[in-house]
Amino acid sequence: MAKQEYKGILQEQKGSFRLRGRIQGLTEPRKSLGFEDVPEKADKRAYRKIRFILQTSDSNSPVVEVFGCTQDNAYAYNKEKEKALAVDWNKRNNPLPKGYEIIETDYDLAKRINDDFKDGMDVVIIGKPSYSTYQNKDGVTKEQYTLNISKVQQCTNPINFSDEKFKEENNFTQEITIREVREDKKEQRLYIYAYIIGYAGRFEPATFRVNIETNPMFAKVVKGFKFGDVVKVNGIIENRVVVQNTDWGTQVGSNFDKCLLVTGADPKSYIKKKYKNTDFVKTQKQQAEDIFNGNASQDNLSQEDDNGWGTSEENMENSNNNEVFPFQL
Repeated sequence: MAKQEYKGILQEQKGSFRLRGRIQGLTEPRKSLGFEDVPEKADKRAYRKIRFILQTSDSNSPVVEVFGCTQDNAYAYNKEKEKALAVDWNKRNNPLPKGYEIIETDYDLAKRINDDFKDGMDVVIIGKPSYSTYQNKDGVTKEQYTLNISKVQQCTNPINFSDEKFKEENNFTQEITIREVREDKKEQRLYIYAYIIGYAGRFEPATFRVNIETNPMFAKVVKGFKFGDVVKVNGIIENRVVVQNTDWGTQVGSNFDKCLLVTGADPKSYIKKKYKNTDFVKTQKQQAEDIFNGNASQDNLSQEDDNGWGTSEENMENSNNNEVFPFQL
């Protein structure tokens, strides 16, 4: 059956991230980390998944991953001719016509990472974030984001987190549609509640955080955002250990502060009132698909998560890049 063409007004919004750090939890997997290679079962395709921690500073350790399943075709590309070529999946590693190079699939990328990299290696990772919702054990719908790896390369120079000249390289950008901005005066934070529009008009809720104390001028700008505004934000991906002092004077870190911390936005990308509330109404078909895929329940389809997410200290285009990639995304 041919795919139905999306004819709505919602335009896909893109995001990306770049991290430089040290691999953890790959060679010696912890809970939910490591490499999986699952063969085909009945009507389910074979898939591979790899998930590990990337330590980007003494206190920050985001989790990155890649998931891919077998397909009917892989694709090769000829840069000179600017043409793509479909290749039978089982023949994707065979010699190709002159000028064509195979585009690495996520399925193969997961295995290559497992084969070529191990704990303690310093790498640069480029990827794309994705956003979704899930139900916790209490049946409440929660937001989550995933850092999907597109490219990985070993660092030319080793990372020294204790060097006084060390500067964390951890940046993301994301196009967003504003739902609401709320202020937490006690914590001196703003929460940007947004929609991220995906392929064919599908959209997911996502929450971003702004530190008012360290970024007062930008916070003032963010307070002016209204529903339907569109803007490209940038920031830092945070997954930091929360350290607390005990009665015995020791420091204990048992919880993580995970968020997408927005530190700036591109003023040229700002479009005021691009969308209306009615533009973000899921069809019955979309709701049914969410339930089938385990992303929502009939009782919780309209619920939104109020947890803050934060990231990046500097715009990706202006980051201090010490590694040069032989490719562009």
